[in-house]
Amino acid sequence: MPEKQRILILAEGATLAHPTRCACLAELLATDGFDVFYGTSLNYLPYVGKIPGVQLIEITSPSTQEVLNRLDSGKFSHTTDELEIQLSENTQIIKDLKPAWVIGDVRMTLPIACRLSGIPCITLINHHWSPYVHSIYPVPDSAPARLFGIRLSSLLSRFLTPILLKNAIKPLNKVRAQHGFTPYQTIRDAYCDGDYVLYVGLPRQTQSNFPKHHLMVGPLIWHGRYRGDSNPTTTFNIQSNKPIIFISLGSSGDHSLVPRIIKSLASFPGTLLVAHPEPHAIEALGLNHIVVKSFIPIADALDVADLMIGNGGTATILAALVAGKPYLALYTNLDQALSVEQYRLTGAVNGGLSTLMTPKKILRAVEDMLHTTPATNAARRCRDEFIELGGHAWTVNQMRHILNSGPPEHKS
Repeated sequence: MPEKQRILILAEGATLAHPTRCACLAELLATDGFDVFYGTSLNYLPYVGKIPGVQLIEITSPSTQEVLNRLDSGKFSHTTDELEIQLSENTQIIKDLKPAWVIGDVRMTLPIACRLSGIPCITLINHHWSPYVHSIYPVPDSAPARLFGIRLSSLLSRFLTPILLKNAIKPLNKVRAQHGFTPYQTIRDAYCDGDYVLYVGLPRQTQSNFPKHHLMVGPLIWHGRYRGDSNPTTTFNIQSNKPIIFISLGSSGDHSLVPRIIKSLASFPGTLLVAHPEPHAIEALGLNHIVVKSFIPIADALDVADLMIGNGGTATILAALVAGKPYLALYTNLDQALSVEQYRLTGAVNGGLSTLMTPKKILRAVEDMLHTTPATNAARRCRDEFIELGGHAWTVNQMRHILNSGPPEHKS
């Protein structure tokens, strides 16, 4: 019996999206017969739990709040010292496990570690960060935007943002130089460095200008449960004959927006299903059409919801679209802004910068998306297209082709 190929997957723990989608990939590969080791930060391991056939590893990552604070002020997500520690950690794990392939999700020093170790590297990244995808760089809610104002920042964003992003990767380029590697020219180059680059997105977003080593891998929806919950079974006492809106701003969202969203929907003739880290703060609003929990598995929520309101992150947008549900975004950071820009093209996603989404705009958007058919029909088309391709079986076929064919002949 041939020996299983060993695959190492390392997910940066900046936000929950990276660990969960890598958990999905780890589970798919283990089920398909690969020997899988999967590592992420200790904070997010409870959301992954035990995965059949997958051995878990704890790796270091800055806290979510620290990363968000740095991005808000225009800095890189990691310091030079943190990158050096991660590089050493990556190299040691590769040395110990001797994998055939290494897959990284925003683990920025992993390409260096792989090349120093002679192991092929696969990079996982959101589709909108591809250098082959055109973006206009919408303005995020950041310290510079708050200083100069949204209108002026919007005018300057498409010109200044690429410069700021290039400047932000100086800590990463410093580490690369110390180990004999050329600097990245743009943050897109940094995000998309690998022998293969796999884009997380809808198969329909595959572009004809992608090189052969740049492939769409699909939505990677994690349907696991939070293992830190003593009662992981999720049930809702909801009237099913009225519309239901699921509200969750995720691990990287601004949870102070949730009360504003709820107050905007005070007259909503249905149920608001809310995920919020402090349920008592939401219950104190005194509205009787709210069901709130500190954590709600997104798959459970989307089973019953008619619409999702989120922060515009790729992971939650894809979860909604694959479930056939439209999505309203109140985004804050640049990654979310770029995500909304791309998924708006499906016709199933709407929204805008959180600071500009007034209660009146939120209510109007919800009414339009719930009471007219285009958004719901567009979401269902996204769902049906993925199902017709085979769902996650399509993703497995993509991965199997890559892992069984060996590294491509190109200079990554």
